[in-house]
Amino acid sequence: PSSHAFNFIHKYGVEDPAFANMSRDAFRDYVAGRIATTGACPMIVDVPMGPAKFSGVPINDGQIATYSPNSTIYGHNLMERWLRLEGLWNKSLAVESHLKSQYSLLMWAKDNSVMLADVKKPREWLAAKDADRTVWAVKDTFYGGGVRDKMLAFGRQAAPTVMTLFSNFMRGGIPGVRTRSPEAYIKQAVLHSGMKLEIVPHTSLRELDAMLVGDEGNVSVCMIPGPRSEKLAGHAPPYQFCNKTALRMEESKKSNTSAAGTASR
Repeated sequence: PSSHAFNFIHKYGVEDPAFANMSRDAFRDYVAGRIATTGACPMIVDVPMGPAKFSGVPINDGQIATYSPNSTIYGHNLMERWLRLEGLWNKSLAVESHLKSQYSLLMWAKDNSVMLADVKKPREWLAAKDADRTVWAVKDTFYGGGVRDKMLAFGRQAAPTVMTLFSNFMRGGIPGVRTRSPEAYIKQAVLHSGMKLEIVPHTSLRELDAMLVGDEGNVSVCMIPGPRSEKLAGHAPPYQFCNKTALRMEESKKSNTSAAGTASR
């Protein structure tokens, strides 16, 4: 993780001013409202407070070499995220039980990416053979050999494998497997469970690493530089690459303004 090209850039990210000072309930209503505008029905909007807490040491901590939950903040944050997803999954099971019906297609998306277009051909995915036990993902281009975990789509039978990564990892993970990254681990988890992994082109799940930069009243989205971003740059005209030099200059400008304000007082 220390070699991630975007580590330097991420420190310049800012919170979306649209909900920067919202209460938990207001933020939940905001998200539910945005979902409703698409024509979807927001069944669960879970807004956790504070970090997710988990106890115990993973039995086989070395299965994700560069993301050890016991010795790196990256690994600890990964476990937190997987724990959140599992909690949301358990709530989804309660909804299914209440409605006496099951979801057919599920997806997860990380909040440090931006969608460039609608998901392409989901109806075709669901009509394909073994759709219920299929995970659709873009090949990871950073570590290689894994699947990109920014966005995944999966059928109902495959959902428990994807959504219970936390508890499975804490119980010992995948026998005999060692990987370098979460992306590679997820791929191995899917294959080990007997589910089907379908690698789709990046144009099917068109998302990019991105963040908000700027200050209050003047916030914009910029793409994190990388192989995938550069490949899709032509498909993302509204967005620019995060520019290290420009961000440094902006930070210096803010520091000088702050120093001048302090001196004047």
